Amino acid sequence: MSNKSYGCLDECIGCLGCIGIPLFLLWGMAHPVSFWIIVGTVVILWITLWIVEKERIRSLQLAEEERLRSLQLADIDYMEGFEFEEYICNLLRFKGFEVEHTRGSGDFGVDIVASKEGFRYAVQVKRRNSPVSRRAISDAVGGMAKYDCNVAMVITNNYFTEGAKELAKANKCILIDRNELASWIYDFQMAEEKQKEKKEDEEYFKKMHELDEELEDYDYLDDITGRDDKPWI
Repeated sequence: MSNKSYGCLDECIGCLGCIGIPLFLLWGMAHPVSFWIIVGTVVILWITLWIVEKERIRSLQLAEEERLRSLQLADIDYMEGFEFEEYICNLLRFKGFEVEHTRGSGDFGVDIVASKEGFRYAVQVKRRNSPVSRRAISDAVGGMAKYDCNVAMVITNNYFTEGAKELAKANKCILIDRNELASWIYDFQMAEEKQKEKKEDEEYFKKMHELDEELEDYDYLDDITGRDDKPWI
């Protein structure tokens, strides 16, 4: 729809408002009960929508704070380069990749080789205090053949320059920036928490089962000896 059409539509809506509001007020004077019922309903609806929208924004803010908190908890901004690479290896394993860390210099621009669902990813890892340039994309793409990879990927704790994004798009290189990495870390940490809770539950039920077996042994001894005393009572 053209801008001219939108302008005409706005004018029509404005005219309807100018005519409709006075007519509605006149109708309200003739039907005051119905008028205030409608006004009250509209006010309640507006307040409800305002509360819902406010809660939605608050939920988004809390989710963003939680993702940022996960980054701070992981301390990735203060990791050494090799330590950061190892951490990324753990994240990739969690996401279902088979991981090979190339370790050290002479890696031809590829820090990690990750495999999943028939694809081999040449991964360049950059822990930086400033946006990552296009050179990292060139390194990842250039090292693909060396490791027999068919996909390039660059992962950073920062963001990418516009030039890096353009080059990545042209070479179908996957970019994982700070926001995406935060989501990875958050999922990883939540899985760790769930695993910890599961382990605690298993230990609890194991102890309860052992206690039940001990109680059964005491009951058996009481049956064959005629004893009725319980040492723990």
